[in-house]
Amino acid sequence: MYWQKINLLNFDLNDLDFFFILINKKKYYSNMIFSFIYNKGVFLFIDMLFLPLKFRFALDRIFFFNIPIIVKEEISSDFTIKWVIKLFDNNFIESVYIKHYERYSLCVSSQVGCSLKCSFCSTGNKGYIRNLVLSEIIGQFLVCVERIKQIFYNKNCCSYIMFNFNYCFSDFVKYYNITNVIFMGMGEPLLNFFVLEKFFSVINYFKNSNFFSKRIIVS
Repeated sequence: MYWQKINLLNFDLNDLDFFFILINKKKYYSNMIFSFIYNKGVFLFIDMLFLPLKFRFALDRIFFFNIPIIVKEEISSDFTIKWVIKLFDNNFIESVYIKHYERYSLCVSSQVGCSLKCSFCSTGNKGYIRNLVLSEIIGQFLVCVERIKQIFYNKNCCSYIMFNFNYCFSDFVKYYNITNVIFMGMGEPLLNFFVLEKFFSVINYFKNSNFFSKRIIVS
């Protein structure tokens, strides 16, 4: 029987709790795994050392981690950075990093295209394709933060998810403050509210999450 692995970044804590109940595992494993991923930056199950070894191997057979990739980057003279990001189905979204005085904002997308066709926005002219799933919003956030670290720190980081997230988050926030996460990219976020709500719950597990949870703006 062929088993297709599941992208764990599509799970919030309640999803993972429910999954473990189904397979007769303790729910407290969910908190441990989320802490490893979003607080400690561990994205290999074999390195989640507080979990039983057999359970780590089982998780590796069931789940995987996958994030979108940056395919185009534009950096302006004021260090505003625009990215075109490729999704798993070859659709594209945009994210933007904006510095304005003492504010450092990361603008992220919530949909591929948009159905509202607002006169001031070019996204609507492209039409609506679909909502982003949770892993694409989280992955968009992760890949942008990683790329900003590469630019400002000039670090040789790997191209995939296995980077030192603690260093990326704590030092980055300290020296190159992301003061706001704004859903002002492609799409109307409230039309993808179910996934948006999941993102808000997941971000509570990020390092310095108290700082971010108060500064998420839905535009």
